[in-house]
Amino acid sequence: MHLTRILPSIAAIIALAPAAFAESSGADRADIHADRADIHADRQDIRTDKADRHADRADAHADTQEIRKDERELHADRKDGDKAGAQAMRADIRADRADRRGDRHDERRDTRDIHADRRDVRGDEREMGRDRRDIRHNRRD
Repeated sequence: MHLTRILPSIAAIIALAPAAFAESSGADRADIHADRADIHADRQDIRTDKADRHADRADAHADTQEIRKDERELHADRKDGDKAGAQAMRADIRADRADRRGDRHDERRDTRDIHADRRDVRGDEREMGRDRRDIRHNRRD
């Protein structure tokens, strides 16, 4: 007696389940595909930013070497008694050091931006994983 009441309900659930899954998953899967493309683009941007930062560091190293060379020349000018040359060299060194301080500030800012972008990408990946799990379990927002 109970079986005759339960069987039609089970049959109705089984009949509706594929339609409900197909209805929700098409759009959801397209959203996940778009999210995956966005994440890929974000990762490419991060790689580009890292390469730029690496090149900036190489330039900064060259600048530091130039400053050290100027300091050696300044020392030699002072030793030789060339006051005018030493004074001009000191002005050059001060300007180079100020530029280098600005470069270090930019490097730190770039590093912070890269780390923030990486955190955002990880968050997007977690969200995409939750969306995929919801599709597997046929949940809706």
